[in-house]
Amino acid sequence: MKKPPFLVHRRAWLWYNGLSRRERKALKDAIAPLLKLPEDQWTQAGALRLDTAEPLYLLRINDDIRAFVRPIDGKPEIQDFVHRETLLYFK
Repeated sequence: MKKPPFLVHRRAWLWYNGLSRRERKALKDAIAPLLKLPEDQWTQAGALRLDTAEPLYLLRINDDIRAFVRPIDGKPEIQDFVHRETLLYFK
C-alpha cells in the first residue's frame, strides 16, 4: 500500500486500512486542500475547528464518515474516524 501524503495516528490505522477504495478517494479529496494550507486556514477548506485547547478539527469524508484531524508540524494527522450517526447520537 502506498504511504499517504498525510499522517495517520496509530489509533486510526485500523479504520484507515479498512476503508474501501471509494472511501479512501473521498478521504484523499477531503484532506488534499489541508495539505496546501497553513493550519489557521483549514476552516476555509471545510474543516470544522472544535472547541478544544489543542487544535483539533472535524473533517467530512463522505455522507457517513468524519475524521478528527490535528496539525503536526504543519501537516494534517488523522487522529480517528467516526460515523456521522454516532456524532448525531451525542448531539
